[in-house]
Amino acid sequence: MYEHTFRRVELSAFNKKPKEDYQQIVFDFEKEGWELVQIFAPALRVTARLLILN
Repeated sequence: MYEHTFRRVELSAFNKKPKEDYQQIVFDFEKEGWELVQIFAPALRVTARLLILN
């Protein structure tokens, strides 16, 4: 059985740039022992999602 976690990164309303540094989020999860499996960013949506699997 695998453990999963999801992280949503909000985008600014004006320029649609992430409000958080997604690279730093990945580094922080790696420090906790997680492995990045997929980044999903739907087109023209307000949020992007990180899928992190152990």
